[in-house]
Amino acid sequence: MINKIALDIIKHFGTSTFIETGTDAGETALYIKENCPSVRVVTVDINQPVQFPEIEVVQSDSVDFLREYYFHGNKAMFYLDAHSYNVSPLHNELRQIRQYEKAIILVDDFLVPFHWAHKFDLYQNEANCWYRIKHLFTGRKVRMMYPCQANRDSRGTGILFVGYDTLPALDWFEHRCNDYLWMWTIEATWKVWQRMKRISIPRMPETTPLEKILTGIIGMLVLILALACTGKFNLL
Repeated sequence: MINKIALDIIKHFGTSTFIETGTDAGETALYIKENCPSVRVVTVDINQPVQFPEIEVVQSDSVDFLREYYFHGNKAMFYLDAHSYNVSPLHNELRQIRQYEKAIILVDDFLVPFHWAHKFDLYQNEANCWYRIKHLFTGRKVRMMYPCQANRDSRGTGILFVGYDTLPALDWFEHRCNDYLWMWTIEATWKVWQRMKRISIPRMPETTPLEKILTGIIGMLVLILALACTGKFNLL
């Protein structure tokens, strides 16, 4: 389910078309249409989706759909949530969208750094995070934003602005860590999350109370060191 910050983005940038991959029960498409009735809402799912009035519902593979149809990037918002158990077409979807000069892309089930309550997914044992997709935008101007609040079902969201310079002041924060610190922080966050939360981790073994205490301590040390490296925390 989509983060409510999407409504603020739609209003600020004058989005005319909202494209969703992964319809499921249609909550996201309905939420956008109810709150932004003038916006064209298109939702695609590989399975037979439920039909809704005033919403364009398409049965198709999401990558094929994005390859076939072109939307005006500076007036379109892409919401990517098409996945099955342990498998996601996200990389191939992004390869189709990166052709746009400008694009606003929201990725659901995304790892939000240092926000432990934001649930995220793993696909083929890799966290759904910026580090795993940033190579797709090499040479492009990209700003990676994270909403401070989780979406309506407690999932994390990543928001990519491709080709944009100025962004509004909303309830979000921007990723600014260097590549090496980012890689290390994400991997550490992922491992601590596995031990402490056991959410979206298939067949995660049970942990003992001692293991939980130790991973909690490690998580705090990771957080303090990462903040110190970014200048947000003074160890002296």
